Amino acid sequence: MVHRHDQVRLVWNPRRAECNHRHPGPGQSTLTAEWIIALGCRAGAAQAVGRVAGESIRIKRRTHVASGCRVVLVRPRYPENVGAVARAMRVTGLSRLVLVSPGSLAQVSSDAARKMAVGARSVLNQARCATDLGEALDGCALSLATTARRGQRGVLTPREAAARVVEACVRGESAAIVFGDERHGLRRREVQMCSSVVRIPMVANEPSLNLAQAAMVVLYEVMCAALEAGSSGLAAGRA
Repeated sequence: MVHRHDQVRLVWNPRRAECNHRHPGPGQSTLTAEWIIALGCRAGAAQAVGRVAGESIRIKRRTHVASGCRVVLVRPRYPENVGAVARAMRVTGLSRLVLVSPGSLAQVSSDAARKMAVGARSVLNQARCATDLGEALDGCALSLATTARRGQRGVLTPREAAARVVEACVRGESAAIVFGDERHGLRRREVQMCSSVVRIPMVANEPSLNLAQAAMVVLYEVMCAALEAGSSGLAAGRA
């Protein structure tokens, strides 16, 4: 994939997660935030280091304030979803995965889960299992239940929920986002165990999203809120 920004030519190598750049003449020899944006990356989500024209520029991962937020999957049924959720966590900077009473197929060690996880096998390796939701939420000051059920009060959008997660993490508190199983979602009692309820708005007349899709939507908002909070804090520190 080739991107052009002003006089710099960026060639993206998806297999090695890096890009090569060429500059037609003397002058700028490093990739700045503007060139990172040209790659479709958020300036605060990646760092690029370059020394001379033609060198390989590697985008480095970094953590954010909400990196310790738990992602809890209650009774997941399919290993593909477990692996896909792990991948969503990896790309959004989270790593603490908890499975509550996973189905016989939905094991982190399964080939299907590890295949779907791609570069997020470390998330699967570090995942832990809990016998019930209470155990999974032990020590959490904030827990958010995702559900498509109607009739809930005080329902948050993913963006509103993400802001609360970041606020809790900034205070040094533990937070968790809870997802139900693919067929029935969270039970009413499980929703009531959580601090707040999150629902993803949809325009189509569908009952819900796929588990991994829902996780990606919510975790993306958490990442964005966390990076914005980090940038604001950095700016305040420099002032």
